[in-house]
Amino acid sequence: MPEEKQDIVKILEWFFGVVFILYGLFSFTLSIIGALFLLAGGIFILPPFRQFMDKKYNIKWYGWLKWIILIILVGLGYSFVK
Repeated sequence: MPEEKQDIVKILEWFFGVVFILYGLFSFTLSIIGALFLLAGGIFILPPFRQFMDKKYNIKWYGWLKWIILIILVGLGYSFVK
């Protein structure tokens, strides 16, 4: 992947990670389970977490796989919060 595209993807990962973490924190009053799913999705998408998992457990996060996991976690979170 070209370096510019990698930079854009990293910025998007950080942005969405922080947004989902904040939304999860503010959702604790509506649904604890939903908030936990949103927090898990936000933490999962952050690059340092995936690097930690890669080093500790030797898990390779392919581009499409990380986005599918994120969509599942966030979708579950939204379904419990709404």
